[in-house]
Amino acid sequence: MTDKAVVNEAEALELLKKLFAEDPALEEKLKRIGGHLYFADDIVLVVLKGHLLVEEQLTTIIRKFVPHGEFIDDANLRFFQKVQIARSLSWDEHQNDMWDLVIGLNKVRNDMAHALEHPKVEAHISSLRACYFEIFADSERAKAEKDARDADVLKSVVVVLTGFLAQFEKEVERFRWWVSIIDRFVNPHRHRQPKAAGRVDTADVESQ
Repeated sequence: MTDKAVVNEAEALELLKKLFAEDPALEEKLKRIGGHLYFADDIVLVVLKGHLLVEEQLTTIIRKFVPHGEFIDDANLRFFQKVQIARSLSWDEHQNDMWDLVIGLNKVRNDMAHALEHPKVEAHISSLRACYFEIFADSERAKAEKDARDADVLKSVVVVLTGFLAQFEKEVERFRWWVSIIDRFVNPHRHRQPKAAGRVDTADVESQ
């Protein structure tokens, strides 16, 4: 494998902006990726930081789906639990191959977090690389990365997962919007404006 780094931070951000140009909402997420990943050259840092970025998105998706997301934090869910819950919330993408990348990244992270030289880490990294190149077999960018270092390929894995989860987050936002519309009809009491002091609501009088 080559020792050549893929790109510096500025070049990486330009590349990612082109990759996700159709979705301006990703700009802030791309900046976070650039700030956290593209200064990191050590594979352990890439995996640990990338894992945290993905977990942050999974938590956001779950919190946005439910009416009272503040209780999610108290549940102390593990990463794999968040993956399964988030996956169960999707109407159309629950069988998407991208979930295999998420789970594969988690395996590598667990290896590195629990032992300095975990016996399975290289096998899990190889499996994750194979999964990435299989999913993006037709991508010119992925083809150019075939001989790239593990750290650089894992950066790309985190990038594509960020894009996938960002689209999923939008799906959740659309779902919540429709639920809020239905809720206005089913539970109108939740949406009534507070009464002004001394004002009698005629609807309350008529109901008595």
